[in-house]
Amino acid sequence: MSFTLETIPALQITDPILTQCATLFSTAYGIWGPHAEQKIGKHCKHGKQIRLSVERPHMHGDELAGYAFATRWMYEVRGICWVTQLCVRVEYRRKGLATELLSRLCEDEDYAFGILSSHLAAIMAGLRAWGKGIESVDMNLVKECGAGIMAASPVQYVREAKLRGSLFGSVDDGTVCCAATLTEVMERGEWPFGELPEGCEFLALIQGV
Repeated sequence: MSFTLETIPALQITDPILTQCATLFSTAYGIWGPHAEQKIGKHCKHGKQIRLSVERPHMHGDELAGYAFATRWMYEVRGICWVTQLCVRVEYRRKGLATELLSRLCEDEDYAFGILSSHLAAIMAGLRAWGKGIESVDMNLVKECGAGIMAASPVQYVREAKLRGSLFGSVDDGTVCCAATLTEVMERGEWPFGELPEGCEFLALIQGV
């Protein structure tokens, strides 16, 4: 199976491309959790497919197999690349496609790469694309610079995110992480990010080479 990769600058992203991305996201991203309706709105019913309306694709033939959106900003004169959305069609998962998409974002001037996601597969793809995988995760960068890098972001949800966890001096007992999913990852190597409290996403920040 082969894929065609294409990197598209922001100003060249057309409405048809966005429509394809929104369609794929709406069929492949996931479902709403048990508290989404209460915290977000009535349209976010538990178990209902998460959908994205149109208000970087990766093609397999004429079909959109996956895409990643990313943005860049400066933090203390150093370039940061941050993935704001990553989605791969269900039938093309576990084929290294997410890692390929993220690796195409790398540029020589990038100091660090970041991603927030509740999907363990997305975090692991980032670790493979930008670092040496889950076995060689260096948590010092996110501990020392994570708050500052995110505070400088032009993306509101990244800029306003509240860091939680023992790495930042706080520990929370309650989690809503799928035990089976987390166990599967742990069986392949140590999972350094811990449990996932409700309403949170895992944060990965990897220093560029």
